[in-house]
Amino acid sequence: MSSIRLTDTLSAKDGWILAEDSYSPRSIDLGRDCLFMVGNGYLGYRGTLAEARAEQGVSCIVSDTFNCADGQWTELCNVPNALFLSLRVNVEEISAFQSSIHAHQRSMDLQDGIFHRDGSYQSEQGHIIQIEEERFASYYDLHLLASQVRITSDKEVQLEVITGIDMLVSDLHGPHLKDCQTRQEKGIIAMEARTSQSDIRIAIAEGIVVEGAEAISNDIVQREDGIYRVYAFKLTAGQPLIIEKLVSIYHSNDTARLAERPRYQGTRDPLVAVFQDVEDCLDSGYLYAKQVHQEQWKRSWESCDIQLEGDPELQFALRFCLFHNLIATPLHGPLPIAARGLSSQAYQGGAFWDQEIFNLPMLLHTQPRMARNLLEYRYRTLPAARKKAQRLGYKGAYFAWISGKQGEELCPDFYYWDVYADRPTRNHLNDWQIHISLDVAFAVCQYVEATGDTRFWLEGGAEILFEVARFIYSFAYFNPGKKRYELLCVIGPDEYHEGVNNNAYTNYLAHDILTKALLLQEDLRKRETEFLHQLEERLGLSSEEIKAWRHMRDALFRALPNEETAVIPQFDGYERLRDTTPAQLQQEVSSPEEYWGYPAGIAVNTQVIKQADVVQLLCMHKGFSQEVLLANLNYYAPRTEHASSLSPSAYARLATRVGEMEMAYRYTHRSLTMDLYQKQRPSSGGVFIGGIHTAACGAAWQVMVFGFAGINVLEDGIELAPCLPEKWSSLSFAFRIQGQLLKIQITPDTLIVSASLLNLNKVRVRCGEKEIWLNADEKGEWPIMTSPG
Repeated sequence: MSSIRLTDTLSAKDGWILAEDSYSPRSIDLGRDCLFMVGNGYLGYRGTLAEARAEQGVSCIVSDTFNCADGQWTELCNVPNALFLSLRVNVEEISAFQSSIHAHQRSMDLQDGIFHRDGSYQSEQGHIIQIEEERFASYYDLHLLASQVRITSDKEVQLEVITGIDMLVSDLHGPHLKDCQTRQEKGIIAMEARTSQSDIRIAIAEGIVVEGAEAISNDIVQREDGIYRVYAFKLTAGQPLIIEKLVSIYHSNDTARLAERPRYQGTRDPLVAVFQDVEDCLDSGYLYAKQVHQEQWKRSWESCDIQLEGDPELQFALRFCLFHNLIATPLHGPLPIAARGLSSQAYQGGAFWDQEIFNLPMLLHTQPRMARNLLEYRYRTLPAARKKAQRLGYKGAYFAWISGKQGEELCPDFYYWDVYADRPTRNHLNDWQIHISLDVAFAVCQYVEATGDTRFWLEGGAEILFEVARFIYSFAYFNPGKKRYELLCVIGPDEYHEGVNNNAYTNYLAHDILTKALLLQEDLRKRETEFLHQLEERLGLSSEEIKAWRHMRDALFRALPNEETAVIPQFDGYERLRDTTPAQLQQEVSSPEEYWGYPAGIAVNTQVIKQADVVQLLCMHKGFSQEVLLANLNYYAPRTEHASSLSPSAYARLATRVGEMEMAYRYTHRSLTMDLYQKQRPSSGGVFIGGIHTAACGAAWQVMVFGFAGINVLEDGIELAPCLPEKWSSLSFAFRIQGQLLKIQITPDTLIVSASLLNLNKVRVRCGEKEIWLNADEKGEWPIMTSPG
């Protein structure tokens, strides 16, 4: 087994397995536990140990359970823990938290999404109790959480096992559950509760199989903190006791889907569903549940894996990111990807622009059905986007900055804490970051371009695009003196500078969206006349309004690169701000909890920015010269703090395009290892922001595919401009374009593109001056002569 050391305590094995070989049980580290989490887009279970309770940070967060318990913060619920299991010898608890640790290791196998723990703990009487634990969140049956615990002793021992459903959970802004009730039926135990504000019914059931030893006694005990099974066993030395737990979780927001499944006979009761699920799983068994789960992961990796040879550390970090992008993505319907996935309640479980700009592209070209789900979610939330726009005095659709299930705005008016005034400070994240609507519209256009699914225009895409165009027109100001449209008082991707005018990212993207809306309207007028007529009638969209969009598109101000420096100013007056660096500003900070941004942070009146802004624009917008790309990369890099996890990937991508390979590698390493090495601070301005950075995970795919492979999507295919760091010997991955599958293999001197045997259409592939149309089961080969730039 090949293994590389990542940190003092972490290693990577065989390119897939994250292993930890030491443990500090009295120093609970949520960030470290998140590295070992299991998940499937429906639920995420943090990588804590079986005996962990609320005080050790145990967490099972379930999607689509939004609740506001404190009157301010809406977040996803951490549901009761049905994998709880503790051991006692006499009255002494045997655990990693109480006992002397003889040996301890935990690991996470990314290839099949299975967590392992292997520990030996010494009792006061000298017994060595070994606990081996395995768990997974099924990628086949998304409601299933399963574990197997194997217990052995080096001496004969009388052992007490307490296992069941622990109702005591910790929340960032809870508690969220009320009216908790327990039930038992046919050897299955269950609990049901309601969320305190949103009135969602949540049900959890647990079934158990015990092998290897006969129980001396077996009781079910109900207490205020949960429902438990209490076993007594007498084990001989080396005799294994195996306990398998099969857990099902449903809530009342699942019931529409439940009614469509024949085995539930139209039930809309989550409690009925969990009992039925566990009963079925007990019949088929733990090993079958594990097998179908592993098969599903195998199929998923066939689409999504990227093989990188010559750099084992980055290969593992890359797969870690791809894994977490997948388990953060809902498979079960049009729901948001949370900024921290299901690893934490930070950022409230809502969708940001992260979803469209960072998470989505990987799915577009690997698992397009999952990508469509995310855009269907945005279409479903159009009514809320319209209401937000209307409330703020605009027309069209202004999507929520933090978007909940129905698209309601979850971002509070007072987000950060002023550590000097000791009170919350007003930020305008929720009403000035208009680029969120442009990002959604941009993603809709990307989806159709990448998949060829033009039906989506008729099934929500056109409506989104038109309503965003309508919004941006209603937001804009026409400056009669300069005879141009301007976008005033906005926040671009860089959140340190609020209320700026003509942010370059926002203005350029607005121009692109208006252009695409006008082109689509014209295309639909020719090809889908009746649909367009009905849509325009329903939206009240007149020819005069279309004409106004065209006028705005033609007269919208976009800052051009400076004639001398080729730098695009981030916003009006940016170049007149104090020019300094993040390192210099850090010396002026008075408190580690100080927020650097608006309204009074130390970065506000400087050119120091939180994250990629103009650089992010250059990654997304085609048409700038190499001179402009390089000038802006070199200008903004030393002025960017990278306080956002979204930022390093943009600099990595842009650096590859201009041939700055040392810089590209440095930013790539920082982006891909952000969570592995816990580089980002867990709080900002008094707000907890810890957990897995899912957008950075999604961006890892883009760095490799759009960056080092240099892929650019064409109308009928792709072009590539590969550029590998010296230490890499090859880069290989699958890529879907307009329904066709390609396999791409890059070495330092050769590019090979192979078309799948199952492709139905030929695909245009271009590299340099050479262009080939590939039919099914054909391949093309190109020499790689030079780097970009």
